[in-house]
Amino acid sequence: MSKTTKKIFIILYIAVVMVITVTVFFVSRTYTAYLENPEQSQNITLTHEAGEEGVLAIKKITNYRNLSCITLKALKPGTETVSVSVHAPEVDTVSRTQYLACKATRAGLLFAGGYNFRGFQFIYMGIGALELLTGILMFIRYAYRRKHNFFTYKSVLDLSLGVYFSVRSMMYFGLVGYTVVNPSNYRGLQIYESVGFMMSVIAVLSIPILFVFSLFLTVSNLSLMRHEGVAKNNMLGIFISIMMGVGAAVCVAFLFKYPLMLSTHIEDVLPSVLRNSIAGIFVYFECVFLSSQFCCLYSAKREPHYNKDYIIILGCKIRADGTPLPLLRGRIDRAIRFYRDQLEHTGKQARFIPSGGQGNDEVMSEAESMRRYLIEQGIDDSLILPETKATTTLENMRFSAEIAEKHTDHPRLVFSTTNYHVFRSGILSRKVGLKAAGIGQKTKWYFWPNAQIREFIGLLVSEYKINLIIVALISVSAALFANIGTVIEWMLN
Repeated sequence: MSKTTKKIFIILYIAVVMVITVTVFFVSRTYTAYLENPEQSQNITLTHEAGEEGVLAIKKITNYRNLSCITLKALKPGTETVSVSVHAPEVDTVSRTQYLACKATRAGLLFAGGYNFRGFQFIYMGIGALELLTGILMFIRYAYRRKHNFFTYKSVLDLSLGVYFSVRSMMYFGLVGYTVVNPSNYRGLQIYESVGFMMSVIAVLSIPILFVFSLFLTVSNLSLMRHEGVAKNNMLGIFISIMMGVGAAVCVAFLFKYPLMLSTHIEDVLPSVLRNSIAGIFVYFECVFLSSQFCCLYSAKREPHYNKDYIIILGCKIRADGTPLPLLRGRIDRAIRFYRDQLEHTGKQARFIPSGGQGNDEVMSEAESMRRYLIEQGIDDSLILPETKATTTLENMRFSAEIAEKHTDHPRLVFSTTNYHVFRSGILSRKVGLKAAGIGQKTKWYFWPNAQIREFIGLLVSEYKINLIIVALISVSAALFANIGTVIEWMLN
């Protein structure tokens, strides 16, 4: 991303903060109380109850439908408990009264009735605007990475943060709009509470999906072990399934034990903070998970430019007789197809680097097995440069790059692997300084879930610092936004 783009967003952030600050100070010097007044009586009084008199006065009275809207204005700093009353002597002396504990700050901002504060709507609208800007910035960063350096876990992180902040901003804008339409039925803090409620709804609605996914993950891993053997990596999905199932069960039990956590009328701030924190963190990790799946699928479907000098074929296990297993044969076939497509489209002839060493239970190196298969498919042996030392994907990339650079200055490379493995392989290629494109061959369905979970865990581990920071910020912001009135009073008094 260019420095100009970053400067533009920094300027926009500062502008939004300044506009919201000015707006809050302008509108929050008054507070509007709403009283039932079906008779449309104009006989309205303000009575002092306790505290210092003269802190506020009635500025304006308007009637809206069956309500009287009494606008109170702060006159000086202080605290005063007052009663605003509507009298209708023309209808059997009907009287309606609302008691308000009011506090005016030195800056003239007026708090009334606990969390009722006219500036809340604008503060939360500002929060929504800042989160929308953050979401847009994350999408721009993702688009830039997708074009210039897609194979990095930061691509997943940018996409997930873009989705997360955009969803939250839309919630804030929608709720602020609702308070404008129905100001008498909504308190400022309920905007915050309702965002937490909607995030909780997202979390609760995803619980059945978690159960289904964990079941599918278990079935796919059982199929994987049946076809590929029992190994630690092949059992990863089962362990994750158990954790997801337990986590979903805990969420359900939590909701039954604390049903009011789904209410938008919570008066206790602590449950509201806990709900917003838990739901926010849960939804964030859902965004990370879905973004990692999208990036894996997208990378598997990308078609590189037909300008490559070398095609690296990533090795995997071979048969006892030295012939490639179907998984490896698919990778070789995909490389051959790219080679022929490039030759047809541009006339450029690429060379093959089959990469893979010899395991303890293998009769030859994987590279040699691939070389023989390539020759059987009509590829000239002079176009094949086997790499026979690698035992991991990271070594595949490092040793293959060394071979390519010996023969060509600044070689253009593409690697061929299985579709679920493209994104992870691309990330590993960047670790050794290799900027290679990737192509993937379709494979059996039971490989996908395990690989997808691996990418999700890989993101959490590789970017654990930023993930911990985001979790901490979600929790801190939940506490801060719930007590934002107290924070403002503390700052201004």
